[in-house]
Amino acid sequence: NVTPLISQVSIEYDICAKVVNLDTGEDVFDNHFLNDCILHKISDYDSLIKSWYDEASKNGGEYKVVLPRERFRDFNYNVDNYEGNVPDNEERENCFISVRIIESSELEYLLILNASIEPMHATTRAIRIILLFVSLIFCVLSIIISYMLSKVLSKPIEKITSSAKELQAG
Repeated sequence: NVTPLISQVSIEYDICAKVVNLDTGEDVFDNHFLNDCILHKISDYDSLIKSWYDEASKNGGEYKVVLPRERFRDFNYNVDNYEGNVPDNEERENCFISVRIIESSELEYLLILNASIEPMHATTRAIRIILLFVSLIFCVLSIIISYMLSKVLSKPIEKITSSAKELQAG
């Protein structure tokens, strides 16, 4: 039973997974961990599963495809009344689908994995935000350390100054 392994991979890598029994057409396993998973938004599910199975059969039991997310967007979402499914994150432009035929004893299964492909600008923006916070933290730390160091270094100078004033006063 590979169900716990598929579930762990789904959680760890933020992907959705389905295992379909090809004889009955029923979902044997279904993990929905990706917020905007297209596997759970497909209206023509049966025909798409059939076409993915055909493609995988032609390619030695494996098929991989990148699909535009636009095809699966929910345009019925009403922003004013917050009704309908929440629309997809606009930054996630494409999704990656991996299909593999798995043969077990006398049964055939179709393993389908769905992952989002985030564009590069989303990654660079996240890195910029992290760098900004790190820079701010280091600036605050450098000010604190400078202040503490100035106090430590100024004490001997203050002692010398007070001693010189005492000598001058006599």
